[in-house]
Amino acid sequence: MARTVTGRELADNQKTALYHRLLQLKKNGHVGSGDMKEIMRTFNVSQQTISRIWLGGCQTAADTGCARVASRKAAVVRLATASSEIHKTSLWNLFQANMLHPRTSRIGLWPIVETKEAARRTKNCDRGTPVTVPMTVTKPIYRRLLVDRVIPAILAKWPGRRGGTIYLQQGNARPHIAVDDVEVLAAGRKID
Repeated sequence: MARTVTGRELADNQKTALYHRLLQLKKNGHVGSGDMKEIMRTFNVSQQTISRIWLGGCQTAADTGCARVASRKAAVVRLATASSEIHKTSLWNLFQANMLHPRTSRIGLWPIVETKEAARRTKNCDRGTPVTVPMTVTKPIYRRLLVDRVIPAILAKWPGRRGGTIYLQQGNARPHIAVDDVEVLAAGRKID
């Protein structure tokens, strides 16, 4: 059954039509201001809404090769309802009350940054002000990140201390460590 659309939001087919209209009107990467006003009047939305739909379509086109501007929120709730046998409004209320959390397989994100003093004065900060800057990742830095943060996080989340082998997947980048690195192997064997 199709859901009713309030005045504040667009249905999925309207979002798709808006995205296709933008594709038709785009010249040299831009849509003219007259065309933009015409789209705003036609779909009764603001320029920010048009921009959000356009950026969402471009992002999915870059990721998957096919632009998708339809909302996925309703589909996620529908799938969760079907698998858990909880009514959709009850499930939605649990999500809203922050009692249910979407689960991912991520164990953590660790920025590789350091704090330095600003070398020059800019309009944003004075000389000598502490600023956060990205670090160049070298083998020792990468090894410390694995030993101090990644491997302990994996061991903490690993269910039941099963004792199975855990493989860390790496590419062929220069900072990546060898398979038989002594420090990393020792950190992997360490159990609290």
